[in-house]
Amino acid sequence: MCSEYEQLENSLFLSNEMNTDPSLPCFFLRYEQRLLAGVLVAFFPTTAEVEVNALVLPDYRRRGIFSSLVTEARRTYAPHGFLQMLFQVESSSKSGKAYLETRFPHIDRTEYRMRLSKSRWREKKSSIPTNEGTLVEATGEALPQYVRSAALLLREDAACVQRLLSDPARTGYLYLYEGKPIGVLQQYTDSEGLTMLHAVAIDEAYRGRGHGKAMLALALDALFMSCDVLTLEVDSVNPVAFALYCALGFEIEFQVDYHALNLSSL
Repeated sequence: MCSEYEQLENSLFLSNEMNTDPSLPCFFLRYEQRLLAGVLVAFFPTTAEVEVNALVLPDYRRRGIFSSLVTEARRTYAPHGFLQMLFQVESSSKSGKAYLETRFPHIDRTEYRMRLSKSRWREKKSSIPTNEGTLVEATGEALPQYVRSAALLLREDAACVQRLLSDPARTGYLYLYEGKPIGVLQQYTDSEGLTMLHAVAIDEAYRGRGHGKAMLALALDALFMSCDVLTLEVDSVNPVAFALYCALGFEIEFQVDYHALNLSSL
C-alpha cells in the first residue's frame, strides 16, 4: 500500500540472514486496533551500523508511529555498540524526506543499486583487459584462506565472515595473483532467485593495477553461467568502485539517501 501510494521501488528485506548478528531483533511492528499500521526493518551489515527501512500506512501518518518504532529500535540496539543508525529514503518518498530532513538532516551517503544483464556483459567483456589472476570458490582448503583474507580486507570479524558463509544461499570467492590472495567477493541469491554481488574488496597494495576489474570479470563469467541478471549496491563514498562497475556495464536501477543518527553520542 505504501509503495503504491508513493511509487517506491525499494522493498522491505524480510530476512535476518545477512545481519552480522541474526539473534538480534530486526523487525518492529506497530499496531493500531489490530491493524498493522507501521513496520520498521533493520539491517546490520557490519558491527558499526544499523540500516533502517520503515513504512507507515498513509492514513496513519503524523501520529508518532514512525517515531515510536525508531525509539524502540534505538532502545534495542543501545547495548550492542553500534555507532550510527542510517535511515533509507527514496527521492519519491516526500513524507519520508520531510520527516528525515527535520529530525535527522545529515546525509551520510547515497547508495546506488546497479544492474547488469548477461546480454550486456557479453557486449562489454571483449573490451575488458585480463591478467594472470585466478578466481577460486571458497570451499574445501580454500575456505579458511578466504575467511582470513575477507576478515582482513573487509575489516570484519573472522567469526562473522565464517557464519555468513555457512548460509547455502551465499558463496565466497578468493582472487589469487601469483599465488597470493589479494581479493575477495561474495555472491548471494535471494528467495526469489535474484543474484547479488557484495563484499567486494582488493588488497590496498594491489589497487590501481586493474585487479578489481580482472577479478570481477572472472566472477561475472562464472556467475552468468547460472543466472541472467546480477545486481549490486555501491555507495557514493566509493567513487572508484562506482566507476569500475559502470565500466563493466552495470547501470543504476535507483538510488536511496542515508540520513544518519549518531548513536555513539547518546
